[in-house]
Amino acid sequence: MPQFASYLSSFKTDPSIKQSSLKLIGDGSGNKQSTSNKVWVLHPGNSIYIKKLFSRVCDQSIIGGNLFIYQNYNNILALADCTHGSMQFRSDELHEISKTTVKNIIAMDKSLQEDNASGNKKETSSGEYQTDEDDSKRIGEKFVAQYKKHGYLDVHKIRLILLRNTDDNSYIFKEGSHARMYMIEEIQNGNYMYHPMEVGNSDSFIELGPVNVDQFESQYNFTRSKFDVTYSYNHLKN
Repeated sequence: MPQFASYLSSFKTDPSIKQSSLKLIGDGSGNKQSTSNKVWVLHPGNSIYIKKLFSRVCDQSIIGGNLFIYQNYNNILALADCTHGSMQFRSDELHEISKTTVKNIIAMDKSLQEDNASGNKKETSSGEYQTDEDDSKRIGEKFVAQYKKHGYLDVHKIRLILLRNTDDNSYIFKEGSHARMYMIEEIQNGNYMYHPMEVGNSDSFIELGPVNVDQFESQYNFTRSKFDVTYSYNHLKN
């Protein structure tokens, strides 16, 4: 809020606000930007009412865990919240939001943007293109690093397959109202389980442990990605 106040005070005349610069960011379900090009002029002592600021914003987006910002992360306007019985932006209670909460929401949004970008083909400095296969390998190797670190690969045979969320064509699965996870299928001795890893935090794999198989399979539509490896006593098998 102080940053936005400073931004407004920098104007020599009444500041103008571009509606297209108003954004709702956070856990992914609410990452929205207004599509209107309308410009609003803020006069001292007056207020403006913007109807239908965003379109196609689901209810989960305003339960909490999202920030209402202007232009960028420096201008935080409010925390989206409807836990008090009505959908509203708690702009008057911003001071109650901890710096850690704001930091986590921004980090989550940055990670989401990076993941969305990696889902498309992009040219590297060498002129080559990164593909979905590259992204699958990059995420899968994060799991392998944790398995090696904790000795989980020192068994007769273990197979690891990265899962892809076919609902939104990404590798991210949303757990609860905030956490976003990558998911890998572990197959060993004829049994299988699913292990989550929090996006942006590879160490969270061990802390989180396996998810409930029945619940996961009933909640998500998924496919097995191109990252599919098998280890035997810590050695990769062809």
